[in-house]
Amino acid sequence: MAASDFMDLPLEPEARWLQLRDLVEKRLDERFDMNNGGNEPYELLEYVQILSAAAEELGIGELSLISPSNIREDFDPFRASVAALATRLSLRLSPKNSTDSVALSRPTRKEILCNIEALRSMISRSDISEENKAKASNIFDHLQILILAPRTDIARVGILLAAIGAFAVGTTSLLADLPPAIGTISALIGADKLEEESEQALIEDSRKRIQIQDLRETPDEVTNNEIHDGSNDEVPF
Repeated sequence: MAASDFMDLPLEPEARWLQLRDLVEKRLDERFDMNNGGNEPYELLEYVQILSAAAEELGIGELSLISPSNIREDFDPFRASVAALATRLSLRLSPKNSTDSVALSRPTRKEILCNIEALRSMISRSDISEENKAKASNIFDHLQILILAPRTDIARVGILLAAIGAFAVGTTSLLADLPPAIGTISALIGADKLEEESEQALIEDSRKRIQIQDLRETPDEVTNNEIHDGSNDEVPF
């Protein structure tokens, strides 16, 4: 796999490994079809090495390595252990709750993206090492992805902003504006979240009022009213 294949993986270790596993599984299945219903030993070994190394590096579990000489015999049990680990991790990961995210408005999203570019420019003009500049650029890329998502994960944004703020520690005055710009992004997200919660509260209140209105007239009352109304009708002879 190319290094670029790892760039868009989630930040959380469990989700990161699960998505990597999906990529490797898809790649193996595609090669299976291309090889007319079979995989080469090196393809199986690559599958084993990638997922084992990733699980160890991310600290989410341990997968036993397979000897290259026994790759065909031991591959199916290994793949089953991969499926078992994926199941445990999938059950452990909680679904995204709307309280942990926000749908940013178009103006807010635009302003945040402008602030991100300003932060990126500050970093690039600073005296930090090229290695740290590359790390910061990667963080900014991930941050932009979160801001452009239909719902922005507030916790993940906070983690990334904290990582960006760390670059300002012990550096020159060129990065003195980092904290205020980071604070602006946090405030913009917080304002949209408060507005979203207020709108949701109004919707819930309206829904409750409709339910109360519906309960004011019971089915028995409706039936009695219909019978009463019909009793006054004159029957022509």
